[in-house]
Amino acid sequence: MQNRNQTISIKRFGKYAISRLEMNYKNLLITAATASLIAFFVLSVLIIYNQGNWHGGHWEIFLVVSFLIGGVQYIGQAFPMLRKKEKMLLFYLAPASTFEKFIYELFERMGLLILFFPVLLFGTGMLTIEVTNLIRNYLGLHSELEPLSINYSFEIFSPGALSQIMSGIILILSLIFAGTCMFRKYPGIKIAFILGAYIVLSSVYAEYIAAEHSWYSVYIQNMELNTRRLVYSATMLIVALIALLYGYFRIKEKEVK
Repeated sequence: MQNRNQTISIKRFGKYAISRLEMNYKNLLITAATASLIAFFVLSVLIIYNQGNWHGGHWEIFLVVSFLIGGVQYIGQAFPMLRKKEKMLLFYLAPASTFEKFIYELFERMGLLILFFPVLLFGTGMLTIEVTNLIRNYLGLHSELEPLSINYSFEIFSPGALSQIMSGIILILSLIFAGTCMFRKYPGIKIAFILGAYIVLSSVYAEYIAAEHSWYSVYIQNMELNTRRLVYSATMLIVALIALLYGYFRIKEKEVK
């Protein structure tokens, strides 16, 4: 038997990951199906509200908002065994190191979300457009439904803008994930509240405080726009990494206790 105090063992981690996936795959499928149905319903209602008009700009807002809401809900349920004291011991006694358990949970929550949720939204979006077109044509209603285009974002956003958007999403998801390591009850709600307060305060700081200081004017505002966006992106990714590290050490701290 391998020592669980060993931080990482590929063989042990593989066995642990397979066992967890075997236990969770039904829940994952149910979650994916539920998310598809909700996205189908919401998108159908939005198309009706827009009187059959749906274009690239609508897709951008729908995808980003759906990704964030879905991410908060899904990632906010990470480490379910830490929510109850009687199950916490089982979590720490599982045959894997705390680091391996943390990495697996990070993969199942953030990794699968980033890899498959956009695909799920894309498939659901295309199906919704086809079904809505058929129904509206049958009813003789006018429609201007633009199919979802993967290239659309690359056409309207610069690389710097795209990197800033993606980095912002990763930062928010990382903070939500770290929150599940800190709070035992309602971690998603608590972190969402903290994030809202942070966004408001940081916006006020950038708009009214930092703009008045010479260092901000010299080093940030005078940068070329894409360079500034890349700096913001790098900063957000660094903060996301710090949040994840903090979350890991909180999990490790509970093990010691």
